[in-house]
Amino acid sequence: MEFSEHRRPFGYVWIEHIRDGKVIDRRKGPNVVVNSGSAFIVDCWQGLETITDMKYIGSGTGTTAAHVNDGLLETEVESRVNGVVTEYAFDTVQIQGTISYTGAHAITEAGLFDVITTDVETMFSRQVFSAINVSNGDGIQLTWRIQF
Repeated sequence: MEFSEHRRPFGYVWIEHIRDGKVIDRRKGPNVVVNSGSAFIVDCWQGLETITDMKYIGSGTGTTAAHVNDGLLETEVESRVNGVVTEYAFDTVQIQGTISYTGAHAITEAGLFDVITTDVETMFSRQVFSAINVSNGDGIQLTWRIQF
């Protein structure tokens, strides 16, 4: 049987830049689910992976456009955070977390991963956006909504 169409999970990422407890910038952009993210879902159905592991959020300073063949963030900075996973709608999962920064960075990319460390991982999705200039003590809250 041939499939007449190909559809990936899709969604959006909401980004909030937080300084001194106040949101100073809000953005929303489309999410790119990468090939390794789609393969991860297939592995979950086979019992090879655990879906609840896909909740770690990272950020970086890379500027190359997001593409389905991406496997990592281009230039990851700071530590990943453990996102909170909730059901947003019957066919949509939400993962939300806030990264706190200890230095100045021009943050331009974010990704969703299955582990908190950067040595071995599967990236589910990546988004690239115009720079958010963070300082020591700033945070960026990222909220993924992925629809199946």
